[in-house]
Amino acid sequence: MTKYNVDLERALRERPVPGKQVSISVESILAPRNRTGAWRKRIAYAFAACVVAISVVFLSRDMWLSGSDGGSALPIEGYHASNNEDNWTPATKEKAATALGELQPDYQLGPQLAELDWNGLLEGKTKLDGMEMLYREVLDEDSQLLFMARKGGVDYAYELLAVEVKKDGNEPYKVSTTFSAIPLKGPKTYEEQADNDWMTYNWGSYRHEDGRTIRFAFGYVLNERLTEVRFANSSGKQETALQLSHSGGQRFWFKVLSPELSEGAITIEALNSLTGRLMLVDTEGRIKQRYSRSLQNMDSFSALSQKEWREISDGAVNHPYIEMLDKKIMQDGSQMLFLADYNKSTPVKGYKMYVVNLTEEKNDESNRILLPAIMGVSAALEYDSHSTVSTGNAFFHYSWGAMDKYAFVFGFIRDPEVEKLQLKDSEGVKIDLVLTANKQGDRFFVHYDPRNKEEDTFDYTFEALDRDGNVMYPK
Repeated sequence: MTKYNVDLERALRERPVPGKQVSISVESILAPRNRTGAWRKRIAYAFAACVVAISVVFLSRDMWLSGSDGGSALPIEGYHASNNEDNWTPATKEKAATALGELQPDYQLGPQLAELDWNGLLEGKTKLDGMEMLYREVLDEDSQLLFMARKGGVDYAYELLAVEVKKDGNEPYKVSTTFSAIPLKGPKTYEEQADNDWMTYNWGSYRHEDGRTIRFAFGYVLNERLTEVRFANSSGKQETALQLSHSGGQRFWFKVLSPELSEGAITIEALNSLTGRLMLVDTEGRIKQRYSRSLQNMDSFSALSQKEWREISDGAVNHPYIEMLDKKIMQDGSQMLFLADYNKSTPVKGYKMYVVNLTEEKNDESNRILLPAIMGVSAALEYDSHSTVSTGNAFFHYSWGAMDKYAFVFGFIRDPEVEKLQLKDSEGVKIDLVLTANKQGDRFFVHYDPRNKEEDTFDYTFEALDRDGNVMYPK
């Protein structure tokens, strides 16, 4: 049996490595998909310039939606470290973002980290400004692999690190091997950079002193519906990554794979515990299958389980993109939910708004099922005076529709000087609309009426008033 040469391995690790081996760009990894992505971007920007402003999705049996102003259509969506005695600032790093890709050892980072008090950090006695240890994996009695997040620079939030530290007997821990990645960087949304809606995925491997291969992987959690990251090999052996939370609120995942999964091809699945697979990735970081979160097509809503709908209704789910602004229990016992999703992934800023009717119906004598009916519409924050759709104005956006037993009108305020919005029916009776602010500070409204199926028309007029009661609209 050939004896493992530790000195040779250390020399190979410490030798200079060509830049092409050190960093794999996201463009090279995602090249086959970027062509399709480019067409999607062109289509999205074409839509943004289009006068056809509203995208309407009908997902229930008996509903209609009309009367929206629309605007423009919305397309689919140096750190300082210190220990107990010394202050130290590493050189600024220029690194391309790699949301999906393999990592090579970072030979520039190792000497910088060598100055830190690793024993104090592992014992909880040392705090590092801008750096947080999220997890440590004990490899043997003398070595550990640490997963760390370092506060980012101007155009990225975090740099993620995998650092092996070792000690010799009673000697202090020292840095042995380092890997680093900036998964997300630049002006694009996280989903656009990662080319998926669920997670980033970086992995690396190196040879340990005892001769075994250490393979690890880590990444961002991009969507709260991701509840599990699972690894599997061709023999069916499966392992699950740890879900970790940074003190800043961002969720990450991390895994040091077993020897069985550290050699050969593996697959990585992003999963939801209720609805199953969200994405499948192969060993090289190629996305083999994915389910889109795209709310423009209502895919997320249509795939939600009954339990998830109940959690949304109860306010138990804190969705990172959607905010529930209103909930009403109707006379028939059903629920009407009004939700808004702020669109951040396009130059045309606006909202996707949804009216959801949740109805309980008997499946058998002992069971009830939840039947959601959903309507959605998109609208831009700024009014387009050249729009061919005639019902909008610069003071507010509104749309109206009906489903099953109820008609409704909903929208948001555009002009900050609008203090009150009223509906006036055909007999002159006025209704003050309740304005509810979302997290961005924009104000929304929704109003429901029993539906008259023989007269599916919007028989109201609007009045917008300022703080002094002066009529701003109509003039």
